[in-house]
Amino acid sequence: MSRLCGLDCRIVSGLHNIGKVNKKLMTSAVFWTWFPFGPAGIRTLLLFTSVLCVFILRIAQLRVGPRTTTSQFNTFLQHILNTPFQIANTLVWYCLSACIFSEVYIWSASQEARLSTVDEGRSYERPKLNERPLYLRSVFVFFGVAQAVWHLYKDYDRVSFPRSPLELGTAQQGQGIKAVLSKRTEDVKRMAIELTARLLTSIVGSSVVYGLFLRQSIWSWTFMFASTWHSLPKNSRYGSFTGIVTSLLWTLLFNGTLLLLTWECANLAFDAYVAQAPLKNGGVLTDSSTDPNHSLVAGLKAKKEVTRVSDTVEVFHLYYS
Repeated sequence: MSRLCGLDCRIVSGLHNIGKVNKKLMTSAVFWTWFPFGPAGIRTLLLFTSVLCVFILRIAQLRVGPRTTTSQFNTFLQHILNTPFQIANTLVWYCLSACIFSEVYIWSASQEARLSTVDEGRSYERPKLNERPLYLRSVFVFFGVAQAVWHLYKDYDRVSFPRSPLELGTAQQGQGIKAVLSKRTEDVKRMAIELTARLLTSIVGSSVVYGLFLRQSIWSWTFMFASTWHSLPKNSRYGSFTGIVTSLLWTLLFNGTLLLLTWECANLAFDAYVAQAPLKNGGVLTDSSTDPNHSLVAGLKAKKEVTRVSDTVEVFHLYYS
């Protein structure tokens, strides 16, 4: 009887120790999930880099004032015919941003998501190439292409400075950012419909293009590189494409929405802060110069369009103040 009691005590003590170990592991997992100098900090830095790509694009192609075209579609055609470098630049930065975003998601996904490039399988199975991450990355690149087209069609490169005494007075009172934000968000329903349409169109379009034209080539190239590190069977083939699409549909809808919202918020923030009137402490920026008049005239003669417009707004402010 005493032996049984001793055995029960040891079992209870062992279970208690296991509970302590599990609690410590859970606490450690939660700690490293939020610790800024661990994986969470790296993911945050990479996501910031994804947004930074949009800011770099906006700064590189910053333009002031509307184009003298009859419609948005005509503006888009002018982009295609006259500015091929800007088109390539827009495509590169948005696709790079989408690739960084997709890699952060793939690296952060759990093993249950099955997003590793090579599926190791069970202990008695040979490793095989996994098509799920290939398709996922392709869709995110297509998100970047679609956003670049939308960027050019909606003329996101344009920044509007205050053009009337009322707008200038609003900016002088410190309400310029609020005015830009309220103007861009006054029709939330329309923006939501446009975002949903772009999301669904991108998923459907990328699935069709990937399935019909890119699947074989992407599989072959990835297999060639992956076979240098893994012993993959040479006769391996991809599986059912419909099953891959349906299994990743929710992932694409959720993360695609987050990516599109990230791009829209980045563009909105850039417009709100860059389009502010060149005012400081109730006066123009050139007031802080040792020779305000010379600085103002030099700005009006500058080669950069933004500098000329900024100094023109200063003259506008001095005239009405």
